[in-house]
Amino acid sequence: MTENESNMENDEMNDAVIGKLIEEYELRKEKSQHFLEMYPKLVKTGFILIFTVPILFMVLMFTVNEKLIFLVLWIVSILAIAAYLIGIEYFYFYYTKLHAEFEKLRHPENEEDTDEEDI
Repeated sequence: MTENESNMENDEMNDAVIGKLIEEYELRKEKSQHFLEMYPKLVKTGFILIFTVPILFMVLMFTVNEKLIFLVLWIVSILAIAAYLIGIEYFYFYYTKLHAEFEKLRHPENEEDTDEEDI
């Protein structure tokens, strides 16, 4: 195999890798855009659930004889909804950071030097 053929194979492999990276970039960009559009609705749903579901279980706890079961369900529902809201905030932080990195890649001339540290 000659050096020229070897370089051509390397170029083809590099093109394939770059193509896959571009596809991954586009996929992540679409997912982040979709999540950022849905974020207000997800948070609103979480807050509605954190008030309504525990109240429902509390009312059932005082009206039904099986109080212990509904007390446990009440506590578990509060914890589950809080975990949901924490997860939503984590993904919001991740996708906003990812979106900012996409914009820096897209427009490197607009990048300003800031002394902010990553958290």
